[in-house]
Amino acid sequence: MENKGSYAAVRFDQETIQSLVSYQQDNNIPNPLEKEHFHTTIMYSRKYIPDFEPLGNGLNFKGEFYGFDIFDGKMLVLKFKSKDLEKRFNTIINDYGATWDYEDYTSHITLSYNAPNIDITKLPPYTGPINIVSEYAEDLDFDWTTDKWIFFSKERKLLIISYIKSSLLIRFNNRIYWDFWNCIFCNFFIRFITNK
Repeated sequence: MENKGSYAAVRFDQETIQSLVSYQQDNNIPNPLEKEHFHTTIMYSRKYIPDFEPLGNGLNFKGEFYGFDIFDGKMLVLKFKSKDLEKRFNTIINDYGATWDYEDYTSHITLSYNAPNIDITKLPPYTGPINIVSEYAEDLDFDWTTDKWIFFSKERKLLIISYIKSSLLIRFNNRIYWDFWNCIFCNFFIRFITNK
């Protein structure tokens, strides 16, 4: 029996995306997440929800920054509050019967997957907008094997690649070596596994 789950997340408008990029640059965030991967997860259900329908485009949800945190010892995240997003999360849990691995829901945006040495107490508050404009969904495959890679969406593939690249980058202090590896990685490996 296939072991599937369900995933959903939201995206932001261009004003929010550019503001997040500027914050990364202005504060020298290490290994910054690329702007095309900014998202906030609202469903990561180990129970498969086949009848779930994402809201799609045209949302007008707002968020308000309230702090930073480090997840898993190295992931820098920007935390924000959003009544609209909390209501949507509760709808997904209560009406669709989705599961959630944590006691509480904390809406957040990952700024870097590898920032283990950053002191979040020294980061200035984020003062830019958090405008949520779309919601999308994907299936989760908990029986992942390499032959199933081709069934991943292009967006999920690129997000995994981004994580691998940032994990490698933190191990390469010499820029010359990193540029050499990055060239090989980007121009061969990415093209191969994204079937391009």
